[in-house]
Amino acid sequence: MALTDSFQFVGQAHGGMVPTERALLVLDTNVVSALHGVAKRGFDLGEVRDRRVAHLLRWLAAHPSAAVSPAFGIVEGAGFHRGGLSPYGVVQRTLSTIAAVEYGREHVEEWVRSGEPLPDVKIPEDAIHPRNVLVAAELLLPWTVLPSYVAALAAALADRTRLEPLAAADAVHRRLVAELDFIPTFAWFAAAVLFLGFPGVRRELRQALFKLQAPDIRQACLSAGWDLGYLQLLSFARSPVVRSLFESRLPVLVTEDRQLAPTALLSRCLGNSPLFELPTDLFDPAWRDDAADLLHRRQMERLPGRGRAPEWEHCAEAAARLEAELGIEGAPRLSLHRPVINVESSPADMLAFFRFLRVADAGTVIKEEFDRVGEGAGAIRIVYLAHFVQDNARAHDRDVRASWEAIFARLPQGWEEMLTFSVVVKMTQAAMARDWPMFNAWAEKLEVDSTDGVALLSIWTLGRAVFEDTGAVWSESTEALLDRMIRRAEDIIDRA
Repeated sequence: MALTDSFQFVGQAHGGMVPTERALLVLDTNVVSALHGVAKRGFDLGEVRDRRVAHLLRWLAAHPSAAVSPAFGIVEGAGFHRGGLSPYGVVQRTLSTIAAVEYGREHVEEWVRSGEPLPDVKIPEDAIHPRNVLVAAELLLPWTVLPSYVAALAAALADRTRLEPLAAADAVHRRLVAELDFIPTFAWFAAAVLFLGFPGVRRELRQALFKLQAPDIRQACLSAGWDLGYLQLLSFARSPVVRSLFESRLPVLVTEDRQLAPTALLSRCLGNSPLFELPTDLFDPAWRDDAADLLHRRQMERLPGRGRAPEWEHCAEAAARLEAELGIEGAPRLSLHRPVINVESSPADMLAFFRFLRVADAGTVIKEEFDRVGEGAGAIRIVYLAHFVQDNARAHDRDVRASWEAIFARLPQGWEEMLTFSVVVKMTQAAMARDWPMFNAWAEKLEVDSTDGVALLSIWTLGRAVFEDTGAVWSESTEALLDRMIRRAEDIIDRA
């Protein structure tokens, strides 16, 4: 196998040694994207990236005790730096990555030979849920990626002001203390070597990690923040405070970035602990003694005080100040959350929903209802649908699964197989489970992939089927049941 036919497995022990037992493979965004790609279209071994995925799955098959952590890679590639994550991007990348890993490590050769997309396999019950990806990100990014991004911005500012090397390295540390009262150790070491290392090492870090020559300095610093954040995570995962969260596994980064592997060796961990050796052998001899003294003094200064635990808002505010000093204008705030759809309802909304379903035919739905649908109205109607599917199950004294089967049996032929209709069903099921992150994810897909008319018809068709099946309990037609519900809603509004 050629060296290029595998991802980089990056450890922080001496020589970058990768454990073979109880390893925790932290997947970066390129690896997550590669798994997502083969899940959607199958393997093409003429493509280097697909051969790398095949190698990863074979490695996992050969090491059954290894676990996989894709959360950081999912978040990085789902719009983190654009003012909030794409809910559907999180769901899509989470489910496809988990399914590809779980199926691939058991059936890798069969899947690779077939050239087919990932079969429709069941996600394991204990697999990470998309909402837990956000929980993990909210917990871990303030300790890893966010302060590393602040460090990268501080390094870019020190470089731009053309401070002499020792003062530039010191400026990064002082800025981190002033802004965060927290030092991301690996990012600080990397910034020190950026200014004080051997000429070749400085050049490599400047061009390949910090990318200070790039025209888009924000994107360059974000890239550096993520790279350093991944490596900071390897250290953080070994901390006694959070080790139990990672099941005391030995963390290893899996990446497609061939520059990141040597960066990881800038600082070697001491045993399986979160502590690092000082990388004095990487410093330029002209600065080595002064650099070692600087690192030692700054560490000693931090020992008496505990500092403060990093917080998301605190890091985001610090990043915004440094962005402004660098002349970065209009940058969206670092956030995991986009504005969510408002699904609060009123009696008037409910009445509008009943009248919408009471329309007799599809042509009239498009003609009369299309212009009445305001922002969020589709989501509100789907929440109502969820309520009435549950009512259907109670009316028939059966479980919800049986109700879905009965409702599907009443649909016009072919509707159940339509993509937009299936998304409406998934949104309805998410609302029934009160799984709002998943609901918002499918709502985003509905907005991006479907025309308003098709979505409207899907909701109308499903709603009519629900009320037709519910009306059968009382030998009542769909129209008669909806008329009764309309009168009840009108009475509620009149009494109010």
